[in-house]
Amino acid sequence: MNHLKYVLIPTDLAEKKTVKGVSKNSKEISLSYMDKALYCYMKVKYDYFKNKGQDFFEAQETISDYFSVSKRTLQRMIDKLVDAGLVTVKFTDRNNVYIVHRYETKVKDLLNEVVNSINHEDWNDVPFW
Repeated sequence: MNHLKYVLIPTDLAEKKTVKGVSKNSKEISLSYMDKALYCYMKVKYDYFKNKGQDFFEAQETISDYFSVSKRTLQRMIDKLVDAGLVTVKFTDRNNVYIVHRYETKVKDLLNEVVNSINHEDWNDVPFW
């Protein structure tokens, strides 16, 4: 898994003006679309390596090339994700190990609200079932 062919950004994340991780120390941070794309890129990579029992680390040059940004711009983007509580960076002698966390979302609550508001006799008329 060297390169992703594309990065998917969930609609609930794309539409958020501010994003916050789920930990206590997370802050509401305004993220650009590129910041959100970086988060999703890192989340996919993190989950992949975690499932293999490995740490996720990747050279910043590789990530900055993928996103066509300078290394300094990438560092600022990562700093925003860290401030939001979405990413933790563990510094080692050889490379940075990234831990990617979930973000707060109300999609599950919203979906439950929609499902509970539907008249069960009309379920055949609901377009997403």
